[in-house]
Amino acid sequence: MSIRIIDVFVKLRNMLYYNTQMQLEISEIKYNIEQIVKKQKGHDQNIQLLFEYINRLQEKEEKMVMKQNPKSEIGFKVGGS
Repeated sequence: MSIRIIDVFVKLRNMLYYNTQMQLEISEIKYNIEQIVKKQKGHDQNIQLLFEYINRLQEKEEKMVMKQNPKSEIGFKVGGS
């Protein structure tokens, strides 16, 4: 009977060891995922900033084009002006 008790304790010890190893691996995976998420957020912010700059440049270009080429009115002029 005492041999079976020792076997149970050995199995319990092995289970605790493997459980601890799995917890360490899971913690490492979580850490790696968090690092990837941080990088992704940084990339997302950079892409959003890039689009904002592109929009600003397009607006400036449109303003410059409108200043350079004022549209004349279509039709006949009536009167002395």
